[in-house]
Amino acid sequence: MNNYVITPECFRNEYMHSYHEQYSDPSLSKNLKWIEPYFYDYWMNRENKENSLIYLPIFWTCYYKFDSDSLGHEELKKFMMNNLDPDKKYFTVLQGSDGFLGDIPYNILTFASGTRVDRGITIPLVSPYTDKYRSNILNTNRDIFCSFIGIIVGTNDWNGIKSDMVERLEEDNKYYFRTLYYEETVEIMKRSVFTLCPRGFGPTSYRLYEAIAFGSIPIYIWGEYNLLPYQNELNWDDFSVIVHYSDMDKIKDIIENMSVDEINRKREKLIELYDNYFSMDAVCRYICKEVII
Repeated sequence: MNNYVITPECFRNEYMHSYHEQYSDPSLSKNLKWIEPYFYDYWMNRENKENSLIYLPIFWTCYYKFDSDSLGHEELKKFMMNNLDPDKKYFTVLQGSDGFLGDIPYNILTFASGTRVDRGITIPLVSPYTDKYRSNILNTNRDIFCSFIGIIVGTNDWNGIKSDMVERLEEDNKYYFRTLYYEETVEIMKRSVFTLCPRGFGPTSYRLYEAIAFGSIPIYIWGEYNLLPYQNELNWDDFSVIVHYSDMDKIKDIIENMSVDEINRKREKLIELYDNYFSMDAVCRYICKEVII
């Protein structure tokens, strides 16, 4: 028993060129896979698939962005209608912050990283770049107190969160703000004690999980809802700072009054948790565990 749906290749295009452009040399990221195609490979190479929900391998994010037709994704709707049994249970993996563009069948459980969906379980918004650049996180001199590297304007600045954050903090030279290519961003995070991780276009942020990977304590600034995974397993206060955007004026007091011992405890905890919860393989293992019947 395969326990997965055989889907046409047109629904499994894994190229995410909009993210590759964040590299100074886009060819460096050519072979890196994001969570939808990464999980597909992980599942197909897994030996025991029998006692689980049926996997629906559609790379939703790429399909919606680059490959879909202009008629409301009729081809995808027709495929699901003709090939999914309403009496069986399925699961799928969704990365994009836009969610599903249209209704999907009620019998699909979604592991979603970029947004909240009906019949969904939140997983980390992980990036394939983190494992590639994670070396030396313990030996780097943390000479930057707090940083934010990223796009501040346009659709990434939901409700003015990012511009408000910058306005409040940029005059203080302990806080470092830049827009850089990804390789430089990594080095800044490795040098930062804290990393500001405001929600962006979607309700969460890649920066949150990159900060964890690179040993910098994340400050997650959330908006309309708090989108954190593993809340029944992990106490996020042990390794991060969680702030609603209406309380951004409290950030300076919180982190500037944090003791060295508490900072060290948080850093030790997030480094300890990475391999079991926040790497690409850890997320895949979590999904596999959750779909066992």
